[in-house]
Amino acid sequence: MREASTQYAKGPAGFYDFEDDEQYLASPLKIVDCGDADILQGDLDYSFQSIEYAVRKIIENGTIPIIMGGDHSITIPVGRALESVGEKVSIIQFDAHLDWTDHVGPQSYGNGSPMRRLSEMDHIDKMVQIGLRGIGSGKRSDYMDAKNYGSQLISAREAHEIGVEGVLKKIPKADKYFISFDIDGYDMSIAPGVASPYPGGLFYDQVMDIFKGICKMGKIVGIDMVEVAPNTILPALQ
Repeated sequence: MREASTQYAKGPAGFYDFEDDEQYLASPLKIVDCGDADILQGDLDYSFQSIEYAVRKIIENGTIPIIMGGDHSITIPVGRALESVGEKVSIIQFDAHLDWTDHVGPQSYGNGSPMRRLSEMDHIDKMVQIGLRGIGSGKRSDYMDAKNYGSQLISAREAHEIGVEGVLKKIPKADKYFISFDIDGYDMSIAPGVASPYPGGLFYDQVMDIFKGICKMGKIVGIDMVEVAPNTILPALQ
């Protein structure tokens, strides 16, 4: 993702988008690569502390963190760091999966648990989950817990049926939003290199229009993109 992003490193002039008739990424806006969080393989606590520390520092500096994972468990320490925003933050998740698993054996901080863990944080407010589909996304009790929390669940099928404006109408108004984007929220035809590819997902223009709509509703205080796993497509290409 870093290598691909270098094509947009054009300096202060930015880019002209003829469809929007807007100049994007122009001065005084600036994107800075802050490097990697200090991850220690096998030590979840240390790794989570490093992620939380780095994201808190970025927020406290008055900037917007855009975090590239990593599996979806990294959203847990990122969510903890959102406390530095100083206000309640609403979560918008794009994902094929619910991610409300309480635990797998003794593991409560895995990639299937981030939304449940976020729901337990006092500074996290409303939640919307877009793109859900397929069996295996969660137990019935997980769905019931998410609904009891007040999470707005929008399946990929429903998103296709009601369109961008319909999805935006279902997103509760909030002052601050954090967007957590699991790449498998996209349809596998455009994002096959993910940990859990599944058909029937969202499409690029559809998601970008939802993003633009959210930006008009409130302030985006951070974004993460997780579960990018391009090596998973290699066997199919050989």
